[in-house]
Amino acid sequence: MTVIDVLAEAGGVTKEAGSQIQITRRDANGSPQQIALDRNRLLSQDNAESNILLQHGDILAVGERDLFYIRGEVTRPGPYQFESGLTILRAISYAGGFTQFANRKQVDILRSGQNGVQKKLTVNLKAIEDGKKEDLPLVPGDSVIVPRRIF
Repeated sequence: MTVIDVLAEAGGVTKEAGSQIQITRRDANGSPQQIALDRNRLLSQDNAESNILLQHGDILAVGERDLFYIRGEVTRPGPYQFESGLTILRAISYAGGFTQFANRKQVDILRSGQNGVQKKLTVNLKAIEDGKKEDLPLVPGDSVIVPRRIF
C-alpha cells in the first residue's frame, strides 16, 4: 500500500489535519527513521516522490494544521490557518485589517527559533504598504502583534 492508499482507507484527513505527514520506519538495526512528507505535494498530480510504498511496521502520522496568531489592534484577533506563501500583509487582511488605533510602523512578529529561543522581529507595515519595503513571509507558529499607537 502507498501513503495515499492508507489515507483513503482511513477515510481521508480531517479539517484539523496539517500539511505534514510523518512516517516512522525501523531500519535494519531496529533504529527508528523519520520520513517527512508534505500533504499538499502528496495530493498533487506530481506526487511520485511523495506517495511512497509503505513497509510492514511503518507508522503514519498526520500532524495538526499549522497556525499563526494575530493579536492587538486588528478587527478579528485570534488563530488562523497557515498557508504556504503567507505574508504579513495577507495575514493582517485575514484578521479584518487594522483598527483605527493600530501602530503600523512597529508591528512585532514573535517567532520560535532554534533551541526554543523566541526571536522578535519589528516590522514597519506602513513602509511595506507604501512599496518601500518587501512584504515579509510568515512561518507556522508566528505571532503577529499589532500595538496601539500613542497619540
